[in-house]
Amino acid sequence: MKVNLKSQLILSYVLLTFIIIGIICFLVNITIRKGFENYTSEKHNQLVLELINSIEHDFSTKKSFDTQYLEHIGVEAIEKGLILSIYDDNNTLVWSAMEHNFGLCESMMNNIRENMYTHYNQWDGHYTEDAFELTIANRNIGEITIGYLGPFYFNEEELYFLSSVNRILLLVSIGSMLVAILIGILISKSIITPIESVIHYLNHIQDTSTSSLPKHSYHSQEIQNLYISALTLEQRIHEQEKLRKQLTQDMAHEIKTPLTSIQGQLEAMIDGIFPLTTERIHSCYEEIIRIKSLIQEVEALSSIENNTVLLNFDYFNLHALVLELSTAFQTSLVEQDMSIHIKYDSNYDAKAYANFYGDFDKMKQVFYNLTSNAIKYAGTGTKIVIQLDNDTKGNYLIHFLDNGPGVPEKDIPFIFERFYRADLSRSGHMGIGIGLTLAKTIISKHSGQISYQNKVNEGAHFLISLPSVTFFNSQQ
Repeated sequence: MKVNLKSQLILSYVLLTFIIIGIICFLVNITIRKGFENYTSEKHNQLVLELINSIEHDFSTKKSFDTQYLEHIGVEAIEKGLILSIYDDNNTLVWSAMEHNFGLCESMMNNIRENMYTHYNQWDGHYTEDAFELTIANRNIGEITIGYLGPFYFNEEELYFLSSVNRILLLVSIGSMLVAILIGILISKSIITPIESVIHYLNHIQDTSTSSLPKHSYHSQEIQNLYISALTLEQRIHEQEKLRKQLTQDMAHEIKTPLTSIQGQLEAMIDGIFPLTTERIHSCYEEIIRIKSLIQEVEALSSIENNTVLLNFDYFNLHALVLELSTAFQTSLVEQDMSIHIKYDSNYDAKAYANFYGDFDKMKQVFYNLTSNAIKYAGTGTKIVIQLDNDTKGNYLIHFLDNGPGVPEKDIPFIFERFYRADLSRSGHMGIGIGLTLAKTIISKHSGQISYQNKVNEGAHFLISLPSVTFFNSQQ
């Protein structure tokens, strides 16, 4: 079962908080317990030293062991968890807490065990006795044995403090979890709400009745980018829809016109209005060729884009291919009073152009398409300039310029789109707007790039960049 992003964000905050609080509680608990263990050990040693000093001082004052004083000291020691036994220098028992206050000793040890096991389940207490020599002026006067439950124990006040700390940590943990859930809800809402609005918008992007994408105050660059991408997608879909409608119009016009011409001539010849002559049959044949050429353009683009046509790479003279454009389009150039001029930049490498590596037929199609477009749209009396150059890495830079009106600024982003034509009034020209798309696809198959640069009143400027032979050799 898939969990939505909102739940994932909230769970992640709660889980992260739980882990952090758990680590903090564990470290605090360990630190406090270790500190208390060290504290109780030091307190035990200090108490033992005080007991020895008190007994030695009383003996030095009275010159003997005072059993009443020893009992007083012993009872106080029991209250502090210690069981005393005092022996004289002959190792004879003078006083023992276990003999004089056995019930109190048992009660004290049971109480300690119960408290420790209740609040400190890791406690491993056992009865231990330590013996210390009693001396006055370096003279042995006896021995004291101190029994206790060890290695350490906590009194009721200390156990209460530890329990209070654990309760506080538990309350802090619960509070932190609630805060984490609240923060997770708020943050997830700030993230999910704009995403959900974009998703809803994209799901209904084809519905023209849907209102535009709502604007949010985005605090994340990624969400902002998502919003921009959705708007871009909307724009591209509308552009593609416009192109699709335009394609339908153009295809209908381009096919209908020659078909209407053929139909009219055939009906006239059938009805005997026009005589059946070779010229009229040839005219019908030319219209059929026109229809076929339109279909072939679409097929060529589809084949190259879908990699169903393999490019035939080999070495050929790219400079010679450029030179033959003037001859190939001589008739059209004369009719339009146009001319083609070849220029060479300072970095032009004649040897490199004479040994270009690529598909001759496809590159020929690129230059023929660019030249054909210039002749159609640059205008009568204009000049076409093809400028050959190389960059510092040996890559080919080919500038294709004319001094016609150029492409309107609003149409520049779309000139390489299939079936796009900037000026619908140009539909009288043969073609359906895939010449530049086909050129760009072929250049891309050669690992190159083609771009368009436009200057107002200075005509069109196409820049073709193609990799050097070294690039292809490194790929093989």
